[in-house]
Amino acid sequence: MGEAFLALIPDDKTVQAAGIPVGVEEFTKDQLLPARKLMLSSLLAAHYQSNNLPKAAETAEKIYEMAPDKAMLPVLADIYLKQPNLDKYLEVGQKILADQPIEQSYATALQMAQVYIQKQDIKSATELLAKVMDVYGDKVPAGTTEAAWNPARAFAYGVIATGIYANKDYAKAQELYEKVAKFDPKRDDAYYFIGMCKWNSKDPEGAIEAFAKCVALNKTYAARGQKYLEDLYKARHNDSLDGLDQVLSKAKSDLGI
Repeated sequence: MGEAFLALIPDDKTVQAAGIPVGVEEFTKDQLLPARKLMLSSLLAAHYQSNNLPKAAETAEKIYEMAPDKAMLPVLADIYLKQPNLDKYLEVGQKILADQPIEQSYATALQMAQVYIQKQDIKSATELLAKVMDVYGDKVPAGTTEAAWNPARAFAYGVIATGIYANKDYAKAQELYEKVAKFDPKRDDAYYFIGMCKWNSKDPEGAIEAFAKCVALNKTYAARGQKYLEDLYKARHNDSLDGLDQVLSKAKSDLGI
């Protein structure tokens, strides 16, 4: 029924240019356009609920074209993300960011950053994450708990730190990786790169402590961390690993393992 009704009124331009179509003369022009928007909204809900995302996107675009309502942007973003049509998602996301301050659009910015990472656009992801952390690095968004927000902070600072480390700014990178470890104490990559930063900054004892935590977590970076840990430890203990087990035991205790 909805599609039959819309077939009588192909678009608002038809109404504006040609007048009232035959068969719906009882309606005024001012009544037809809101009716068409209402019908499109009903069709949008039907397409979305039936998981016909291409049709849902097409319908949502028509509604937005009729009247660029900002409330439609999150709907479009959600549809394009689920399709997935990442280019269109980013296009709509940019409109959301342009319309709202980061205090309101931070969730969209975080999601867009993840999409940029998927597309290997680390620069754009880093820029967005830096904007979010400038506002919410030291505080929690309204309606969110500290525990719920900490993974987002760890993710953001980890991405930002990657670029800083690549540029060999080890002091700044260490500062950022320490924030990652603060907000997610079980991130083995954070301790690995803290160790690398300290090693490059001529702090072997600090590097040993960081590598030990990386190894103690026994995750992805454990093998690499183990090699550097043993090399550094032997260099400071007459080529012996005696006592390294105590270092690892302390690292586990510090991490609550």
